[in-house]
This record gives sequence, C-alpha cells and structure tokens, in this order.
Amino acid sequence: MYQAADGNSPVRLATGAAAVAALAKRPDTLSLQPLAVCLYSQAIKALHRALQDPKQNRADDTLAATILLSLYEVSVLCQPS
Repeated sequence: MYQAADGNSPVRLATGAAAVAALAKRPDTLSLQPLAVCLYSQAIKALHRALQDPKQNRADDTLAATILLSLYEVSVLCQPS
C-alpha cells in the first residue's frame, strides 16, 4: 500500500508527519517541528481530497492515513506539561 502510493498521497504525507513529529520530540532535533507541522498540513489537505473522491474515500490507504494522522495528533497534542 505505502510503496504503491504517490508521493503526495495522504498515506505517504501522514507517515512522514508522524515520523518527523516523533523525531522532533528529541532535544537534539527540535528544529524538525516546523517540518512535522508542514507535512501534517499537507496530509490533512490530501486526506480531505481523498475523502471527497468516491473511489478513494473507502480505500485502505485513506483509512491508514486517518489513523496515522490521529497518531500524529496524540503525539504532538498530548505531551505532558
């Protein structure tokens, strides 16, 4: 699924956002946070387009992108204070 996806597909962008957000939590890689936010924003836009498309809105990779974006949100928004 991931390998067959286009570079701007929701699943690829969501995977990138979640991965970069996880890396950006390390003290020596805090500079990656803006990239994670940018990838997240692109993934949200791509997911919105996929959900509007009758062929893509029920596809497995669309569901995977949704799950990955929720992982991103939990990782970024639920940090201990």
